[in-house]
Amino acid sequence: MAKAEVDASLILVRGTTDAAKLTVTWSAKIADLRSRGIGLACARQLAAAGHKVAVGSRSKPDALDPGLLWVECDTTDTASVEAAFDTIEAELGPVQILVANAGMRPLRSMDGTPPLRITTTPWFLREHDEVPASTWKSAKVKSASNCTACHAGAEGDNFSDDGLLFVAYLNFDAWTKDYAPTAAAKAPVSAPAAGTASPQDGLSAELPAIAGDAVPAAAPATTAPGVPETQSIAGAIAGADRVRIVTDVLDIDLSLAGGELIRADILQYPQHKDDPKKTPVRLFNVDSPETQFLFQSGLTTGEAGRNEPNHRAVFTAPAAEFRLADGSETLVVPLTWTDGAGLTVTKRFVFRRGSYQVRLEYAVANAGQEALKLASYTQLLRHSLGNKRSMWDPETYAFRGPAFFDGEKYRKLDIEDEEDGTFSRPVTGGWIAAMQHHFVAAAVPPAGQTYQYELRVEDMDYLLRAIGPAHAVPAGGSLELSETLFVGPKLQEQLKATGPRLELTADYGMLTILAQPLFWLLSKIYEYVGNWGWTIIIVTFLIKLVFYKLAETSGRSMAKMKTVAPRLKAVQERYKDDREGQARAMMELYKREKINPVAGCLPVLVQIPFFLAFYWVLLESVEMRQAPFMGWIQDLSSRDPYFILPILMGGAMFLQFKLNPTPPDPVQAKVFAFMPVIMTVMFMWFPSGLVLYWLTNTALSIAQQWKINRVVEAEAKKQRSG
Repeated sequence: MAKAEVDASLILVRGTTDAAKLTVTWSAKIADLRSRGIGLACARQLAAAGHKVAVGSRSKPDALDPGLLWVECDTTDTASVEAAFDTIEAELGPVQILVANAGMRPLRSMDGTPPLRITTTPWFLREHDEVPASTWKSAKVKSASNCTACHAGAEGDNFSDDGLLFVAYLNFDAWTKDYAPTAAAKAPVSAPAAGTASPQDGLSAELPAIAGDAVPAAAPATTAPGVPETQSIAGAIAGADRVRIVTDVLDIDLSLAGGELIRADILQYPQHKDDPKKTPVRLFNVDSPETQFLFQSGLTTGEAGRNEPNHRAVFTAPAAEFRLADGSETLVVPLTWTDGAGLTVTKRFVFRRGSYQVRLEYAVANAGQEALKLASYTQLLRHSLGNKRSMWDPETYAFRGPAFFDGEKYRKLDIEDEEDGTFSRPVTGGWIAAMQHHFVAAAVPPAGQTYQYELRVEDMDYLLRAIGPAHAVPAGGSLELSETLFVGPKLQEQLKATGPRLELTADYGMLTILAQPLFWLLSKIYEYVGNWGWTIIIVTFLIKLVFYKLAETSGRSMAKMKTVAPRLKAVQERYKDDREGQARAMMELYKREKINPVAGCLPVLVQIPFFLAFYWVLLESVEMRQAPFMGWIQDLSSRDPYFILPILMGGAMFLQFKLNPTPPDPVQAKVFAFMPVIMTVMFMWFPSGLVLYWLTNTALSIAQQWKINRVVEAEAKKQRSG
């Protein structure tokens, strides 16, 4: 167990029933205010790691492990708590860390519902005003600080032993103000070494762990000591110098603190089509915790506290701004770092004209006397707003979150799923990505190398990273490493050229097998037409042509149904009191006239998968984002602003209904008659390109059915006259 001195007067460790998961990285004298169950298990592990440990409870346990100091401590009694601390101080010295474990009983109220949370009671609010609400109300905190109150009288200020565990916090907080070690007695906090930035808090402060030449293990990352827990990412980066990079398609800010990509404006894609300023879509951002999204990368030895070129190191740049010159196809942005002892790293970002692919290169020169091993890593840190879906906004069905490809399968990760939240897997030939509607940030490791993929979640923040294998750099030697990044819209040709199956980030869902060929066909026709609206109409016509014979067969059955409608009505009248006889007579009539009564449903069923595939193609394909058609339709990926297309589609469906025979069942007939109204209302909120497809398909179906009806009527008339 790694150890380092800590400057802390109190550490409150949440209780767990699995003590084996507990890892403490501080060398300190520790007081554990519970000496049974989980408290005793924690105490044993801490003592085994070399810590001085005291345990407390109201009664002494029958057997106590050697090396553990037991003190009598009743957490409901202030005097008992103070006496316990006095005893520990006399025996072991001042307490530096408090481990407070609470076992909970699943009490319920009379109606079977859980009682009030302790955090919502007047007592807690009165005594804990100084505790940030976000700390105690976090849905991810599953501990005594956010659990169901373990007592029946929460509102009456009557608390059980477990419920009053928070009193220990208040007592110890008061004790530290009077008896805490002086500044001279505290462990010193070292200033960051030359060339090292102050690390950021939370997930971003983590550094990957590597193990020799093997694939790095998924071990908990270490955080440098002495870093204030309240330091924000935005605050850490705000004081660092930035380098601006402008190409023909990207406007980027790199922070010299770690070479982090902290802003990326996608110049050719405005946020809103009607914005006169054409404010571009911003992919990366550190302006606020709610919009936090950044790309981090670096090299690490995996050794805690070592000065190394990771995402917390301070780099230098030859200029404050880099621009892709006219006539130039490539822009190279070099960042340099040195440890002052002979190790120099040049971190290069290579941009190409018209491309959203970014080449990340490392040139390592070890002029020192010590050989070392370095592993590269990339990680995407983002605050997720979740996937809140609305049936009135089809765009909300686009996936927003982390995803990866393992060389064989593409998988999306749910940060609210407990299993996905601790995801870790070695992968060869894959990539990691943070996705949103129409845009993606991805990191593609070198092909043939095995990287460790990890996902870590803290509340609604997630960190998705890929950690490479360790590479030896001998004294006087050098090392070249590289990876590929993608920052921009989901342009499928560019995605294919960047990484294996990276085009899957244009997520068409379960119907990808249909949607991808459909998009390919749309793209090829668009190359000649130059208008996505007319392209949709042409492709709809081609799909209709493919299924023409099937539709014709179905249409003939429907037309014959209409010609025999008077005889069907006569059968219904004859057997109106005999349902069984009516069904037999109708089936005999269908058989005699060679009519399939369900044939009319077949073309609809066949077209449903294509309809859904079209839906996802229009929704996910950035090529159609804000694409104009004509007239009032200036964005095929959003709804019709005046609802003209949905109304036209509803009218077409009503006309199609009139061309088909009326269902013999009156209830079914009313449902079919009302269906155009239902579909019109639904399609008002769908992308106008999808409505255009359905309107075109319905119009073609009407034309085909009208022709078939004329032919069948002529055949029937000829048969009657002959």
